[in-house]
Amino acid sequence: MADERLKAWLRQARADLEAGKLEAAQECHRRYWLQQACEKGIKALGQILWNGPVAEDGRFRQHFLHKHSPEATRPAGCG
Repeated sequence: MADERLKAWLRQARADLEAGKLEAAQECHRRYWLQQACEKGIKALGQILWNGPVAEDGRFRQHFLHKHSPEATRPAGCG
């Protein structure tokens, strides 16, 4: 997997972790951002461990690395 892609996932995980640490955020938002940080860290690890055939890289990205929109998946009741 491309090194730049891995760095991007790790940057996103760090940003979500920092957002989850904010005391001013509502509890539901903090839990959401912390969960996202963990998920993106796992996806970065998946990129490191992936050793499947090159022909399957697209499928791997589609099924495992699909991105989430925080605004589209924000928990209900969190404004």
